[in-house]
Amino acid sequence: MPLVNLLNGKTKNVSKSLFALVAYRPTAKVSSGTLLSHKNILTKPLTRNYSTRSTVIQLLNNIGSKREVQQYLKYFTSVSQQQFAVIKVGGAIITQQLPQLASCLAFLYHLGLYPIVLHGTGPQINEILENEGIEPDYIDGIRITDEKTMGVVRKCFLEQNLKLVTALEKMGVKARPITGGVFNADYLDKQKYKLVGQIHSINKAPIEASIKAGALPILTSLAETSSGQLLNVNADIAAGMIAREFKPLKIVYLNEKGGIINGNTGAKISVINLDEEYEELLKESWVKYGTKLKIKEIRDLLMHLPRSSSVAIINVDDLQKELFTDSGAGTLIRRGYKLTAYDDLSQVNTTLLKKNLSDEVADVEEYLAGLTPGSFRLYADEPMEVLAIVKKDGTVPKLDKLVVSKSGWLNNVTDNIFKLLEKDFPSLYWIIPETDENMTWHFSKSQGSYSKPGQILFWYGINDLNVSSSLITQFVGPNASGISTGNAFSQAQKRSFHTSRTTFGSKKVALIGARGYTGQNLVSLLNRHGDLDIGYVSSRELAGKKLQGYEKKEIIYSNLSTDNIKEIETNGEVDMWIMALPNNVCKPFVEAIESVKGKGKIIDLSADYRFDTTGKWAYGLPELKGRESIIVADRISNPGCYATCAQLALAPLKEYVSERSKPSVFGVSGYSGAGTKPSKKNDPEFLKDNLIPYSLTDHIHEREIGFQTGTEVAFMPHVGSWFQGIAMTTSIPLKENHGLTPERVEEIFQSYYNGEKLVKVVGGEPPLVRDVSGKHGCYIGGFQLNKAGTRLVVVSCLDNLLKGASTQCLQNMNLALGYDEHEAIPQIVLKQSRAICKATPLLNEGSVNDLKSLFFKETEKKPATRDKVNHFSPTDRVSAPNYRRKQVQEKKNDGMNKERRGKKEFNGKQGFEKKDKKYRKEKYDKKEDLLAFMETGNDRDKAAAKRVLSEALQANKGGLVQLIREGGAEIVKVYNAFKGLKLSEQGVIIVGNKRIKEEDTDKHGLQVGDKLLILKVVDRIQAIKQYGDYLSEQVVDKLKMSGSSILRKQNKDKKDGGRGKEVKVVQIGWGISGNDLAGQKKFEIENHLKKGHDVDIIFDDKEQLDKDNYATANSGPSEGSEQWQELQKRRRRELSDVERAVREKVIGKVGEILEGIERLPSTHVDGRRGYLESRTVIHVKGLLKKDENSKKAAKEAKAREKAEKAEKNRMRRLERERLEREQLKELTL
Repeated sequence: MPLVNLLNGKTKNVSKSLFALVAYRPTAKVSSGTLLSHKNILTKPLTRNYSTRSTVIQLLNNIGSKREVQQYLKYFTSVSQQQFAVIKVGGAIITQQLPQLASCLAFLYHLGLYPIVLHGTGPQINEILENEGIEPDYIDGIRITDEKTMGVVRKCFLEQNLKLVTALEKMGVKARPITGGVFNADYLDKQKYKLVGQIHSINKAPIEASIKAGALPILTSLAETSSGQLLNVNADIAAGMIAREFKPLKIVYLNEKGGIINGNTGAKISVINLDEEYEELLKESWVKYGTKLKIKEIRDLLMHLPRSSSVAIINVDDLQKELFTDSGAGTLIRRGYKLTAYDDLSQVNTTLLKKNLSDEVADVEEYLAGLTPGSFRLYADEPMEVLAIVKKDGTVPKLDKLVVSKSGWLNNVTDNIFKLLEKDFPSLYWIIPETDENMTWHFSKSQGSYSKPGQILFWYGINDLNVSSSLITQFVGPNASGISTGNAFSQAQKRSFHTSRTTFGSKKVALIGARGYTGQNLVSLLNRHGDLDIGYVSSRELAGKKLQGYEKKEIIYSNLSTDNIKEIETNGEVDMWIMALPNNVCKPFVEAIESVKGKGKIIDLSADYRFDTTGKWAYGLPELKGRESIIVADRISNPGCYATCAQLALAPLKEYVSERSKPSVFGVSGYSGAGTKPSKKNDPEFLKDNLIPYSLTDHIHEREIGFQTGTEVAFMPHVGSWFQGIAMTTSIPLKENHGLTPERVEEIFQSYYNGEKLVKVVGGEPPLVRDVSGKHGCYIGGFQLNKAGTRLVVVSCLDNLLKGASTQCLQNMNLALGYDEHEAIPQIVLKQSRAICKATPLLNEGSVNDLKSLFFKETEKKPATRDKVNHFSPTDRVSAPNYRRKQVQEKKNDGMNKERRGKKEFNGKQGFEKKDKKYRKEKYDKKEDLLAFMETGNDRDKAAAKRVLSEALQANKGGLVQLIREGGAEIVKVYNAFKGLKLSEQGVIIVGNKRIKEEDTDKHGLQVGDKLLILKVVDRIQAIKQYGDYLSEQVVDKLKMSGSSILRKQNKDKKDGGRGKEVKVVQIGWGISGNDLAGQKKFEIENHLKKGHDVDIIFDDKEQLDKDNYATANSGPSEGSEQWQELQKRRRRELSDVERAVREKVIGKVGEILEGIERLPSTHVDGRRGYLESRTVIHVKGLLKKDENSKKAAKEAKAREKAEKAEKNRMRRLERERLEREQLKELTL
């Protein structure tokens, strides 16, 4: 298959135009009525030795960005094959780096690109002359070439030419040696230099014929006089003459140094813009002799070529990077544009200036009038392809305009202008729209950034924390629109490319003290982070052991000393240091890092720096302290778990707290909060049926809460019998005449935490630890006032290992390193959350009728809360067959019920029949208004809208909802809730509901017992995601209990292309005997785990329940009878104390089995917990180590597979050769 077909046919996510940048050689095709000679058939395979796959990989690896794709699309589709590139190869390259050179040229050849290759042979000539005792002689850098030297020169040229051509042919490249007949020359100075020529003309025919025949032309620099005398010509000069004749896009000089070296600094010069730098460059003391001559010759050459041409001096290893990226690798020499700075508009071509600004500002004259002398600096090149305007008003100058033509971007004029900006302004900020397609360029030029919807703020040179915080506050504040006039950044063409990431490339993290539970959870989170990698993990106890739970690469624990840390920081190996150490331990490590003054930032998980007053350490609670200080901070103190939970509960009510007394905080944590060091506080046996109070006064978190909130509290911590999770009850004394009600408190919390993904307000019901354990956010609810109205109680829960420690740390890490704050953090979803998604054009009449009919039918029959799962995530699609029979049966029952009721269908025009009119009128006065806000969407949109509408109508007769938006909360009818929304941008989430009390009955016609649905306006993406998350959570929970085999099949072979380990199931009945459990079941569990399989251990009374079902179906009472109802009640009754103890004992015995083989359960799911028919699932990961026999078996299996594959390939080759022989025989006959 031709490469172009492969690329354009197999790539869906990459622009097809990307692959237009190469010209492909036509390949011969056999069609009916066409005969090919045997020569064509036999030579065709020789031109395809170079792997198509490797060519594609090399191409994609070298194309770096969309801008580079556009640049080379423009270039390579507008030049002929002869105009692609001239590559001059130094003689030392052929001797020392021939394989690399041949590989690079082969890559270009297989892309259909034909550079003109001209090589020298200076080092080889010198070596032969020295061996023969002849000392090379030069005048002005030109070799004096007598007849004997000429013989050596000719011999060396032919040998090196043949060597390069042979190497290329071995790689499947058709190459043509052209050792003469190209350069026509006269003697340069026969008396002085002897057989040295000066080229006066070029014969293009041999080169054009070679490329036309599909062969790379390989030239020497030997020239000829009109009489046929060979003359020696400097290869650099010959390459320049070829370039003048063919005017190529790229001119590349390959040498071993890889560029021009700055004599003062010893650094390689990246770019030389001749129009800007030529005169100053020649004045440099280190620019002399050959370097000076080379620069002058290159300038003279480029003056005869189009401005888009350039000369690159590079090493052969960097050839592909030079040709396929705009950054290059060696020294790039180009004409460029001369940039000029202006402080007064009278010096500027205002006509051209107004023309370039006409598309960027509403009133050009008014904008220019504001540019008074001294208040700005304007930069522009000669053709004004780039125009930059910096306003000097303010503490930090602002880059107010950057107008760049497409040609300016492609020719990198922006880099030149930015160098001037950095030279003239030590600090600068600018703002761009988030849709700017040159986002990566802006990130590369900035030292910091901050984004908000629609815009991104960049800056450099700001080292003062207060200045940067003020800048960000101004950017995100209510007057942020006043920061920029019009578009802060504009370009000559509209852009559509957008990158929301605030940093690029992977960052390295070092974890100091990773032995505890927090460290383990942090490792798990980093394992799923796409841009953060663990570089070091240090623990004194675990040094030398492998880090568990991290799958990106193998990491071995070390025991880093302060000297080790200094060395690592000096080398710049770590971007973020995480101090997961006990209190009063990390100071020496912090001082070691600070002494080096490197780039590494620090997050301290202990309490050592939570009381900092110097301003060096930011307090890492972004929901309360804001993101600005964390983003710009180099030192971050992670909050304590109790302190986080308490502060989130107190903060929204700070203005209502009485000054006469202080809040009381009663907190209970799981025993993981007591650490891993053995004590009574983390001993499950001691904690069983127990609650341990400790540090009841002056706890460190008590001080932290008061220090950070400015409100003293009385904190009483306890340890509970569960593993992880904090339950906290806060009693808040209130000021007089506070005007608070539980509903008003809920509204305050909803408004305060609006948009916070990791804080969820759950309403009047208090959150529970078991619902929060393993979740990454804080849940707040249970708002209650005492009868006197003097005290308010708030309940808050979070997981002490996650939001109380590791999740909070990752939030801070993401902010500090420039990633999205919630990257790699699973979003928490409330069970009652629903969402309505955006839709597009208006419904047609038929679909409106269908939706209304569907909506009202569902309202009449009051369906169960289970959502249908026909159209959602892959998990939903897998699970859909599980519910197929139920859906069919429900549809039949629904039809039978309708027939019994005698109701008629809603027809869209006449409405309901008389029997339904009263019902419809109670629900809504206007049926048309009911769905007026709806537009046609996909099945997901309709399902989400249907859920919101149906629950609103079921809540109360008026269809009233409480709508929470940025401006506050109001009670409206459900259809009015959507009228003011832009459905293309916004959606609605159901965040809860509340019961109507007697004091609310006179409002809006509500009655006691009605519910009021609480809706929250969010952006459309959040609405879609939350609805999808809700459905996925519902389906997965059900599958864990009733369809575990489907989940196992879905997760199978996860590591290989989306598939993972096979999951084995061990079924254990609640009534199992001790002997069976210690014998057969123990053997099954241990056997599966030792083989490396994951295991689901399922506890239930399936056998007994199946017997009951069989008895009921065959000889038992009929469905619906009293006996049948009694049987169902018995099955669903709560467990007795004896039964509960038996079940706990069974699970305890299994726990002992797992502990015996050093396995801990990773997932624990209880269904109908505490009831007779309860079902418990424990998921256990398999052992990583396998015995020697299994290793040997795996090795043998791999060897067999390899042998089978080789045999198949051999048979295919034999068959292909047989077919070719038969075809050749037919053609020759």
